[in-house]
Amino acid sequence: MDEAIRQFLEHLKNQRGRSENTILAYARDLTQFNAILKQAGVHSEPETIPIEVIERYLDWLSKQNYKSSTIARKCTAVRGFFEFWRSDEILPLNSIDNQLRDIQTTRRSPRVLLKEQIEELLAAPAVLKSPLRLRDTAILSLMYKTGSRPTDIIQLMLDDIDLLGKRIRLPSQGMKALFMGEAADNLEEYLHDGRPHLARIPEERSLFLNQRGKGLTRQGVWFIVRRWAKAAHLGEKISPNTLRHSLIQHLIDSGYNNKEILRRLGMKSPNSLRAFNTAQRKVGDE
Repeated sequence: MDEAIRQFLEHLKNQRGRSENTILAYARDLTQFNAILKQAGVHSEPETIPIEVIERYLDWLSKQNYKSSTIARKCTAVRGFFEFWRSDEILPLNSIDNQLRDIQTTRRSPRVLLKEQIEELLAAPAVLKSPLRLRDTAILSLMYKTGSRPTDIIQLMLDDIDLLGKRIRLPSQGMKALFMGEAADNLEEYLHDGRPHLARIPEERSLFLNQRGKGLTRQGVWFIVRRWAKAAHLGEKISPNTLRHSLIQHLIDSGYNNKEILRRLGMKSPNSLRAFNTAQRKVGDE
């Protein structure tokens, strides 16, 4: 393994023209990686290192108190090392590279709101007396209860709503029907008492309309979220993603496991949940 690392570093210097500082950083990262392999009793050459050992290293790396940029660099060094040997047909094509690409490189916890802050956010539009109050409350509630994104909000059509069953079909979910919960009540009020006052064009089927009677834009959704977050004194850095991240954290805190959360929000990789606090999880992952 030591010789394999040396050859890779020589390749970076002579063939790739990398700077001395870059090569030194890669050398430190790969030496650390090799040391961890040896601690695990692995003394293999690159072509025989089991994928389980790589996964163990990634787990270890994710638990260290490194900056996100440092983790990203270390992953890049290890990935480059294996890609070098694979390109020489010494390491057969396998899932190592995919495992390295999937690692969560940002250790900073996502910004989330407390449930009390969510309630304050949803109550903020109440100061309005226009149909926009009902529209904005429905949007905020729907984004939090379903994890919908701005692209979902602007693409939703009237036919995507099932108020009786309290379900909605989101474009990002492949139009699969999702349960809206309490958001259905806000949406029903908007449809009955808000949208009719905003509608200007009979054939417009967009669910959420602006004051000109046309479908909202993505920028419009962002403006709504930030406007009411500021009004609720939640700060200026709140974004639509904050609502989605808050839902994920609250589901974790309520005992939902990874499989349930991934299914509910249409997420594919469990790595997407690594950055969230799982200290209060009540139900084990499946």
